[in-house]
Amino acid sequence: MLDVITLILLVVSFIGMYISIWFILLFLEKEGEFHKRLVLKKFPKVSVLIPAHNAEKIISRTLNSLLKIDYPKNKLEVIVVDDGSSDRTHEIVKKFGKKGVKIYKKKWGGKASALNYGLKKVQSNFVLTLDADCFLAKDALKKMVAEMQDKRTMSVVLSIEVFNKKGILQNIQNVEYSFLNFFKKLTASIYCLSVAPAAVLYRTKFFRKYGGFDEKTLTEDFEIGLKITSHQYNIAHTFDGKVYTIVPDTISSLMRQRVRWRYGSFMDLKKHKKMLGLRYGDLGTFILPMILVYTGILITILFLGLFNTVYEFFHSLNILELMSYNLRIFFSINPLQFIDMRIFTLFFVGLIALINFILVRKTKRGKISLFYFVVYILIYSWLQAIFELIAVAYFLLKKKPKW
Repeated sequence: MLDVITLILLVVSFIGMYISIWFILLFLEKEGEFHKRLVLKKFPKVSVLIPAHNAEKIISRTLNSLLKIDYPKNKLEVIVVDDGSSDRTHEIVKKFGKKGVKIYKKKWGGKASALNYGLKKVQSNFVLTLDADCFLAKDALKKMVAEMQDKRTMSVVLSIEVFNKKGILQNIQNVEYSFLNFFKKLTASIYCLSVAPAAVLYRTKFFRKYGGFDEKTLTEDFEIGLKITSHQYNIAHTFDGKVYTIVPDTISSLMRQRVRWRYGSFMDLKKHKKMLGLRYGDLGTFILPMILVYTGILITILFLGLFNTVYEFFHSLNILELMSYNLRIFFSINPLQFIDMRIFTLFFVGLIALINFILVRKTKRGKISLFYFVVYILIYSWLQAIFELIAVAYFLLKKKPKW
């Protein structure tokens, strides 16, 4: 049985190392694009669209940060759609009316519904959708608009940074977002980025031609990204452009978020399954399938880890029993005799992870804690595997997770 487990572990590890090495080689080719600056020659009018539901605790900070960005005020329109809030969201936003902020109220229908409602109010050629709990860096919009000089670019995303880095869980997520930003930039460099989260600049004409956000999915940001790339348009990523977001501060809230995200991604891949294949190049043959492969790897490692832990526990009890529970004899056994191919495989996987950490740290203009990276790899990855398993269970049972 252990031989079968070792074989499975080797296969899974090989796939994981292959993917990591592929990205490392891609980085060596595209490193110069990480901090490339584009000069913005014109300042087109941009409408900022913020869907808000029960956001009284955060909406003031969001609007204040938005009104301080470095962009001509006469070229900026801010629209808030109150999606059936039962708190003071509408009242608070209304006070910003003197500063040019417009607010519309509708019955609750979800984020995608609020965005579609707001799109009908947009008159400009560019629209920036911004989550109510996100804050733009002052130069972020300029950098996004600069990327739009390429006519094939239909959308631009920013690097997402954690705003509330107070506890261990938030700092671990900061490491996670740093890796996500790194990989998003790499996939964007080969025109394979297919997700548009948090703060995204779009050409309004895309919505006029192909329709708005899918109101049935739980991850409208991934679905709209797939829709854009399915029509052979690009999503650009400005690595130095930042948007700050508030992340979950408890395991339960994090689990709800991640299960919802993964469940939604399964829904969207099912809807756009035609994109899986040679027709869409690297996106269809490598990047999108990798989402499913990643899920399979995490769940496999989770089951193997649990099985191996239980097996080793009872195996140790058996050895103790044979030795009449003589601990001195038990601990005198040379531990090197237990080292097998699994240990060497895990060593190489850890080495690849460390190389990725060094590359991410090299490109990120800001520190990434080695301590939290180790915690991320050794502990947080197990949580991710559990979240993936729960999401798969929900999806197979056709049961939508709760918000």
